[in-house]
Amino acid sequence: MRISSIQIYSKSVNEMLDKQSAVSQLQVHIASGKKIFTPSDDPVGASKAMLLKEELNVSSIYQKNCTNAKNMLEQQEIVLSSSVNIVQRISELAVQAGSGALSDTDRYAIVQEIEVRKKELFSLSNTKDSNGDYAFSGFKGNVPALKITNDGSVVYQGDDGQRQLKLGPSAEISSNLIGKTLFFNIDNENISAILKSGAAVVSSANSGLINSSTLPTLSNVDLIINGISIPSSISDGLSTTDSSGSAIAFATAINTLNSDHKTWASVLSNQVNLGVFTPAAIAANQFSINQVAIIDPVGSETSLINAINLNSDVTGVIATQPGGAGTAIMLNAADGRNIQIKTNGASAASFGNFDLSGGASLDQVQRAGILLRSGSPIQVGGANPADIGIVAGNFAPSTNAGTSMIKAEVISPISNLNPNYSIIFGAGGTTFSIIDDSNPSQPIEGFKDLTYTSGEVIDFKEFRLTLSGIPQSGDVFNLSAEKPAYQDIFKTIDNLMNSIKNYGKDSNRLNYEVGIGLSNLANAQNNFSRMQSIVGSSLNVAQSQQDIQLEFELMTKEVLSQIEDLDYGEAITALTQAAFVLEAAQKSFVHIQSLSIFNYLR
Repeated sequence: MRISSIQIYSKSVNEMLDKQSAVSQLQVHIASGKKIFTPSDDPVGASKAMLLKEELNVSSIYQKNCTNAKNMLEQQEIVLSSSVNIVQRISELAVQAGSGALSDTDRYAIVQEIEVRKKELFSLSNTKDSNGDYAFSGFKGNVPALKITNDGSVVYQGDDGQRQLKLGPSAEISSNLIGKTLFFNIDNENISAILKSGAAVVSSANSGLINSSTLPTLSNVDLIINGISIPSSISDGLSTTDSSGSAIAFATAINTLNSDHKTWASVLSNQVNLGVFTPAAIAANQFSINQVAIIDPVGSETSLINAINLNSDVTGVIATQPGGAGTAIMLNAADGRNIQIKTNGASAASFGNFDLSGGASLDQVQRAGILLRSGSPIQVGGANPADIGIVAGNFAPSTNAGTSMIKAEVISPISNLNPNYSIIFGAGGTTFSIIDDSNPSQPIEGFKDLTYTSGEVIDFKEFRLTLSGIPQSGDVFNLSAEKPAYQDIFKTIDNLMNSIKNYGKDSNRLNYEVGIGLSNLANAQNNFSRMQSIVGSSLNVAQSQQDIQLEFELMTKEVLSQIEDLDYGEAITALTQAAFVLEAAQKSFVHIQSLSIFNYLR
């Protein structure tokens, strides 16, 4: 093959340039300490390095989130610790206020300090985090968590948003506490008196005498009160027959869900009108009441009544003759149990409404009526409310005609929140009685036909009633007690301050109010402590994840270094070799370029 001088020349120049480029590249690598500048330097290594750098960037974000989370959580931990100290101090002041040795001035000073502590707590509730957001407002970080309204109460303005921070591929925590949970959803020990003007009343008459074992029972679809299905009736344990169809069984089923439908069911007295008695002796098995034989060998109205009442402890039934001799005899079961009457038809005696002498046996029973009472509207429905003597429909509370008003307060511990009471004004509005709605047949002992005086204060059971205005006959107030599930810490503090200011001369009332306040403050402290545990756990997670990310970063950088960083010994050796080759090429080129035929011709 013929090779021209120009080819030899070009080849030599290109080789020198390649060698010079190799030397230059090695010098750049040595100067930077890196062995990969472009993917072409090491395509596989460059790809791995790119993935590792991406992982390092993600790890850097995780570490920043961990730092932010720790800063926010540590700040919340400080707020919680300060809140616990404030509540503890208020508790100490409340205990001091309960002392009977204090003067009004002393109590005023205590109230002033409690007010300052309340303001401190309010200020803490609107703390801002390291990002400038309100720490306890949920997603509404630009809105203060709490606000004081015109009436002095404190309301929550945030939402329930949890700000989530991702601390690792599978680790995520909430970086904020919700102000509502922290300051508002606190277990409440305070009991309020609920007084409503007027009352909705639904009543049923007794069933009348019907054949035994035919009274309808209550299934769980028969009766619905205010949207709540009443469960099936249960045997009352008193009636001798049809015990699951008695008024007691129905009322018991209704009252099991009283807290849901807000209606109290009571059993009316069961009264059977036997009619006028046709006197004659009554032998064994000829006449029985509630499975107890009534024996009357004398056969007079008086002797029969005595014979019935002699067994009243067993039968639960009392006999009376309200109209006097020669009038109807009445049977009465005050507890509302069923009244069962039986005869074998063999007696010569008889009653106007129940035949003892007809020659045929009778076995009949009567169910008492039921009274439903509520301070709110009563809506009655279901498949068969009429079968149990209750009329379906909507029943609104009555409207009081007078201008009377009653202020009700709880002044001592209430162990049972279920009872409801009615305060009913008599003729002319000059008297009033208090009735336990669970036993409406008669007023509570000691509270019947009390003289009404405007401005009078009456202590009734655990309540204090303050009367005012001008009542009218038939005006009624519904009184009950309510214990809300939660109360905010600021309401607790306000109640405590008001009690210390107002009840200094009423030691019993002050002790009760302070006791309730201390219980609620203890609940608040427990809530703060529980939140501290949550924050502490989150801090541990944030610190743990930060340690994991730091360790991951070190490991990843080490692997990346192995891929990218230059081996100086190896690079310097390669540079020396490349420089030597370049020098040899240069010297060779000098000789090669002189190898021309013209040199020989000269």
